[in-house]
Amino acid sequence: MAKQLSLWQIFKWPIFMFILSLTGIITALLVDGLIDIFASLTLASTLIVTAWYALKQKR
Repeated sequence: MAKQLSLWQIFKWPIFMFILSLTGIITALLVDGLIDIFASLTLASTLIVTAWYALKQKR
């Protein structure tokens, strides 16, 4: 029988990725300059994690 996971165990990484993406969006809209690099990386982090897991599953 499969182990039961709590809601926190299921949703902690999606919540973290949401907060990271939201931070990137708000930063990109409100701040200019070198901080735009930080905003771009935080927005790209979701794509990077998704691609990493997709490639990991193919092996």
